[in-house]
Amino acid sequence: MRAQVEEELQNAAITCQKALLTPEFKGLDAHLPDAPHDAEGWFQLLHGYGCDPEVAATLIKMKGALPDDIAAAGINIERYAVLQALTAAAPRIACERIPNTVKHFFAVFCTEIATNEPQWNRHFDMEGEPERFSDMAQLATLRRFLADTLNFAYERLPPLRMMLWIPTRTLPGYIYRRIVTMPFNKPSIGPHINYGRKSSLILRKSDYERGLWLIAKTLEMNSEVSGLNGWSWFHSKVVGEIQPHLAWMRDVMADNGAYLIDTLPAEPGRYGFTYNNRKRQILYDQGKFCPRQTAFFWPRDNVLYWASQHPEFAPEGEPPIQPPKHRADTHLKSPKPARQSKRNSSITLWNGKAALDRMGQYPYIALVLVLPALILSLAMLGIAGPWLALSAFPIWVLLAHAFQYYCSP
Repeated sequence: MRAQVEEELQNAAITCQKALLTPEFKGLDAHLPDAPHDAEGWFQLLHGYGCDPEVAATLIKMKGALPDDIAAAGINIERYAVLQALTAAAPRIACERIPNTVKHFFAVFCTEIATNEPQWNRHFDMEGEPERFSDMAQLATLRRFLADTLNFAYERLPPLRMMLWIPTRTLPGYIYRRIVTMPFNKPSIGPHINYGRKSSLILRKSDYERGLWLIAKTLEMNSEVSGLNGWSWFHSKVVGEIQPHLAWMRDVMADNGAYLIDTLPAEPGRYGFTYNNRKRQILYDQGKFCPRQTAFFWPRDNVLYWASQHPEFAPEGEPPIQPPKHRADTHLKSPKPARQSKRNSSITLWNGKAALDRMGQYPYIALVLVLPALILSLAMLGIAGPWLALSAFPIWVLLAHAFQYYCSP
């Protein structure tokens, strides 16, 4: 299978190169200021997209520099950049520690982009669909990989930021997970829905689990990865209660050793749970469907054990996943889901998320959690003595955490 996939990747790179030679893109480089000189340069440029604001600024500058006649013809700079990057990425992916089936999907992806298949069109608009183009840039530069109906990337949920968004009562279990079971300093894999799949209106459980199996196989091939984690409204308990046909998106993880924890109420609208769904919008307006952004932490051994019990999801040619010697923390149950609501409370004193983004997590934590606890502890110093004041400090921090969680949604 490896030799077959390597041939597919070679052919995919050639197909992308041919697409760049079509009249649509002929001589385009001459009109693009600061354009890279070769495919490798485009790969490196797109590799910084989403991390370095200068990359987006460079691409926007290129779009603005196009002559009127070329711009009027609908030439797509984003697709041109991705095709260039793919010709450099195709040889690289052969050396990645991922299943051959994932490499096969990448070869298919290259061909679909080269032939301009319509399911990817929305991903080539960095100004109108920024999140979709970010996904595309990551796929083209091997920061994200396709697993059929899913895609995945090596990523970690930010531990301190996430800590601010979860109820105070759930902090002990969350901290244990981030220190012991899935340490925050180790890489993990984040699975996501593949919005470029051809049958984008339908997502069946069996297809979802086949994608998870491929991600589990990647996990098995990379011993340093601690497991799977993510953050989405899909996994909120209320989703399965209101729309039972989607309950399996939570259950497949919750029933197999994943730790799920509710955070803030999910936002409707663009890229949210009401996107292209009028029924959910009506239910939300009526207060009958208010899912939470739910974080999940699925430890490595538990993922591998689940996948080893489902060889039927293995694509042809992929060796089976071996069960681990033990399963991690199966006794630690997920906390009780938070109540369904549009806000954590009826009181809103400040916009915590906006302040966090503006200030950064360390100044925000210092100002909102540490400073109030420090002031109250110092006030106790003269009354109760140093030892009681010192021992009360973490209690004040927890109270400050609860205050900001309920009063700054």
